[in-house]
Amino acid sequence: MIRTHEIRLTELDAVRLERALMELLKASDGEPQGASELESLLDAAAIVPSASIDPEQSKVSVLSPVGRALLGARVNDRVHVVVPGYGERELALVALTYQPEANGRFDL
Repeated sequence: MIRTHEIRLTELDAVRLERALMELLKASDGEPQGASELESLLDAAAIVPSASIDPEQSKVSVLSPVGRALLGARVNDRVHVVVPGYGERELALVALTYQPEANGRFDL
């Protein structure tokens, strides 16, 4: 996956994702699929204040292959991802419909 811009996460989202990753690793006998990729993305992400997130952005679940591929993507970005049962796909991010911080929700 080629990224042309910085991945930005709010502090709250980063903490949630790190916590979920740690719980997943503890509960698993081996390394779960995508765990190292998610860890690398979290390590590379810029942590920003919740209030600074642009209203045109929204969040998606990063626990699925599609979510991991879209992590940090912006409108008009294209990403390639292997979708279980469907093979490799190119996805285009055409719109973001909801972003909690942009709507004053800093507690979600």
